[in-house]
Amino acid sequence: VNGEFELKGNYGFKNKPSLDLSVTGKETNIQTILSFLPESMAGAVKPYGSEGDLYFGLTVKGSLTEPAIHSDFGCRNATIFHPETDFKITEANLSGSFSSKGVTHFSTAALELRNVDGKLNNKPFTGDLKLNNFSQPIVDLKFKGELEASTVQTLLGKDFLRQATGILVTDISMLGQLSRLKSRK
Repeated sequence: VNGEFELKGNYGFKNKPSLDLSVTGKETNIQTILSFLPESMAGAVKPYGSEGDLYFGLTVKGSLTEPAIHSDFGCRNATIFHPETDFKITEANLSGSFSSKGVTHFSTAALELRNVDGKLNNKPFTGDLKLNNFSQPIVDLKFKGELEASTVQTLLGKDFLRQATGILVTDISMLGQLSRLKSRK
């Protein structure tokens, strides 16, 4: 991953190994930001590319064996695309954060995307997302926008949705554990 970073901080080793580091991305893209996530979390979005103003900052603080991490990131008037499909988000804006009290256990992890807006394949959308406890994910999602049915087919896959035409006008709000979506209730 190409990128330029500014690194500041301290590493203490005299009594108890500890970190207090901050990293700021310079001239970043979506791949730069995703490179800081564990492979299990970034794998699904790895092929995506971006253009425009993307930014991030990361702090790592605490014991060397299990430091707390916090990241702020976002984009302004950016384009995000998948190189192998027609999927494209343009005029994208968002503010986000990710934090976890450790780097090996994600039960305390939290992801938040705020003030999300843009155009998905030239159709406007807005939304917000909060995801807590990556071990037993709890999601709080709000999404409003228009979607071409073919875009939904691209996102879900042709095995899930064989044929789709038309425009979907959506206003979705969801709060709860993701595991409960497996049940029809």
